Amino acid sequence: MAEMNRTDLQLRQSRRVVLPLSNGRNLLPGEDHYVFSRSQLEHFAPDRVLVKDAHRWSVGYLPVPTGSKQDYPSVDPISLPTSVIQERSVESIPLLPVDRCGKFFLLVRYVGPDQAGEPFEACVFGAASESSDPSRSPMNLNSTDSRAVVLVDSRGEERASRGASMIFAATVSSECWPERLIIDDAADWVVSDVVVVRRSAPGPGGMPFRRVSVADPSRDIERSGEEWRRSLLAQEGDLPGDMFADDALGAFRPGRLMPGDSVELRVTYQGERRDGSPFSFRILGSKKMPTVQLPDSVYMSMSAGCNVLPHSSVQVTSRPQPDRLGHGNGLVVDGLVIDERADCFAVNDLKVGNFSQFAQSGDVPGVAWSRRATGNSLITDVVLAEMDFVLVASNVRSSNVGFVCGAYGHAVDLETGEPIVTR
Repeated sequence: MAEMNRTDLQLRQSRRVVLPLSNGRNLLPGEDHYVFSRSQLEHFAPDRVLVKDAHRWSVGYLPVPTGSKQDYPSVDPISLPTSVIQERSVESIPLLPVDRCGKFFLLVRYVGPDQAGEPFEACVFGAASESSDPSRSPMNLNSTDSRAVVLVDSRGEERASRGASMIFAATVSSECWPERLIIDDAADWVVSDVVVVRRSAPGPGGMPFRRVSVADPSRDIERSGEEWRRSLLAQEGDLPGDMFADDALGAFRPGRLMPGDSVELRVTYQGERRDGSPFSFRILGSKKMPTVQLPDSVYMSMSAGCNVLPHSSVQVTSRPQPDRLGHGNGLVVDGLVIDERADCFAVNDLKVGNFSQFAQSGDVPGVAWSRRATGNSLITDVVLAEMDFVLVASNVRSSNVGFVCGAYGHAVDLETGEPIVTR
């Protein structure tokens, strides 16, 4: 495991973190309650409040000025409409920065149907420094062009039986820059590998490719000549198909593809159809070079590989592999996606090495990283090759539930801090 001291790059990098804001006990209907959390960072600039089951809560924001020593603020609350605090929101409201040990306050009232009330589960996303560079934000790094066209439309005829792993591939016919990978009925699938196959050698300075000849018995698909292969997963493991659903927001950027290049997906059907299901996917993008080329996508499995017992926790550890990440590169995680069972979990911590990516200890509702959630992007500390990236989650339900989660991000040059782009 890599050394646990923060590198110079980590110390100068702008970070985006999450502040837990869950209270852990039932709040009765018709009663107002203060809910607050103390940031342990030198500076925290909140910009997004996300509340689980937002329609069941009346929420007011209490703007506490920096440096205030009041136990409870005397200011009037600013109403936060459901449209602002729900999972999928495109609205925003100005929020004041919070200094070290400063409090972020909400005034909440339960308005749901349960007379016994419910616990309030929420979190706040924001920048961990005063000088964040908006051009390097994950929202920009993972945004897609609304004018993207269909580059590949692969409609599988072969049926994948339940629990069986299969490989599906599609070849592009012209030079292109992919931006989205969309899997039909995505929740029914688990993705265990995404491989870019190029017919010509990639340019210098990009992500690492493995050169494969026709005689290599490890090849999955026979072609003449040579090819260069790269897995987009920084370590072997399973990603939820939800990461690539039609309504998911994450980008898919394998770099420029030339005619004859292809994308291979290794997937497993987990749906309910006993006779299996055909696998279909599309790749969207541009046939013109983008004005600004954004970094290549890197994924990492954070799945437990087993059911989590009721009211029990699971710790998942992944380590980026140097042969997949590239020597001299590190990984910045831009976000997470938990599969359709996200509401069954609370995320208790997220760490790079021994450094938490939370602004304070506490629980973040799993729905904060459902595929439908917005404004939930991160900029983590740089994860070095073979360094622990740790997620701790708790099952909040009364039955066994499988935890399937994936992290997405991009590689950076450890010397310059610049994102890696494959030409």
